[in-house]
Amino acid sequence: MLNTITNVKIILKGVGFPEFSGTCTYIKTLNHNILVDTGSFEHRGQLLENLNKLDLNPCDIDAVILTHMHIDHFSNLSMFENAKIYTTKAELKAYENVVLMKKKYTETDAMDEVFNDSNWKKFYNSGFMDSQKKKIYQSIAPLSQKQYDNIVFIDDVEKLFDTLEFIQFYGHSDDPRGVRINYGCRSIVICGDAVTNKRWFDRVIGQGDLPKGDYKDIVRNITIASEKTNVIIPGHGLPFDLKTNEYDKSFLL
Repeated sequence: MLNTITNVKIILKGVGFPEFSGTCTYIKTLNHNILVDTGSFEHRGQLLENLNKLDLNPCDIDAVILTHMHIDHFSNLSMFENAKIYTTKAELKAYENVVLMKKKYTETDAMDEVFNDSNWKKFYNSGFMDSQKKKIYQSIAPLSQKQYDNIVFIDDVEKLFDTLEFIQFYGHSDDPRGVRINYGCRSIVICGDAVTNKRWFDRVIGQGDLPKGDYKDIVRNITIASEKTNVIIPGHGLPFDLKTNEYDKSFLL
């Protein structure tokens, strides 16, 4: 794999509920400005501010890779009109079904349907997400024709720009992907929610109080993400170094 990467920065640090946003990672190569995920709509102002800190405008981003198409990970996609959008057919189809639910049902019924078969169902029904339900609902919108025109399916793609390697993950969504890069003599894996955060990672590795969800997929994803890897960038929370088992803040602005 060619190493043409010159910068890697977290421009939105993923947070959990009730703030609700996935991590957004910027990758600079010799010829491209790339984002992995775009975070939630609620954090759009922060995303713009941090792009400005890197002397970038949304029009400078020419590639957006979506680890998966959950609202908290791609709601700011419309900002990047010049970008090719890299996702899988199953992820796009799943999101299109969510858009159809919004058209078919009332707000309450639509949200109930979206979360009905989700690992988040108990969490959703607990009331903890009540403050976010309307924001999630308002974030659901069909893709524009230009966005459809910019989509590149990566179902059978292993590498992008000879620099980024796609990783197949399992569970959590319909067909999630991760990205492996080499930067600063270290192998870094950007996981999306295949590895949600360091706390989940530690709980699985320590075989203690395990997180909710499909345990087999969680263990499988952590095994895949950890292989020959120095740093994991999770879907929510800070990057962490696998050798020291400490958070790595060097990627923060």
